[in-house]
Amino acid sequence: MEDILYDDKIVGRVRIRKSRKASRIAIRIKEGNIFLTIPQHQSEEEGVRFLQSKRDWIQSHLKKKGNIIFDENTDFQTITFGLKIEKSPLSLFHFKLTSNLLTILYPQKSDIYSAESQAIIRTGIERAMRMEAKRILPKRLAMLAEKYQFSFTNVTVRSSKTRWGSCSLKKSINLSYFLMTLPGELIDYVLLHELCHTREMNHGVRFWELLNLATNRQAKALQSKLKKHKTSF
Repeated sequence: MEDILYDDKIVGRVRIRKSRKASRIAIRIKEGNIFLTIPQHQSEEEGVRFLQSKRDWIQSHLKKKGNIIFDENTDFQTITFGLKIEKSPLSLFHFKLTSNLLTILYPQKSDIYSAESQAIIRTGIERAMRMEAKRILPKRLAMLAEKYQFSFTNVTVRSSKTRWGSCSLKKSINLSYFLMTLPGELIDYVLLHELCHTREMNHGVRFWELLNLATNRQAKALQSKLKKHKTSF
């Protein structure tokens, strides 16, 4: 039996499955997709009521996993562009980045909630973030270096999901394009953090003194704010 597709107004698309083997109603989340399994002897209405009672858990689980389900109602914003997703008569996905908006058109015959569609959308968003990061971050890094009298040899934009940035012994700085999902003050904090490593390659007292001078004594407060953000989306 094929899955029954149900659109919940809070958690989005849910795939409902009837099962002879299941002894109770269960919810499973895999690769951003939500699956609701209902025993053969129970109704879809009972399953939906159970789903609605678990909305908070589902949203919390998706947030912890960093899984945003992208559809027409998704609110996603980077430092330079927002997101707009629309259905299209086109046979392929289409991406267009303007000055402040990434528009994604998806084929009306495709299931936007499928793992394949979600992967295509994520790839498109990451490409846009990489392009914008290469346009914005090196210039910003150079400006901050000049302002606070630091020097670096090179800057590279990468796709790291485990580190916002890094600095080598040769003063070469790597930056993650996921920085684009942060507010401006935290982007500057990461850039200044790496610039401080061009002088101090550890996190000792002198490093924090340098970073405090560059952040108006807000280094620890900004570090605390940064810890609340993830490098994935």
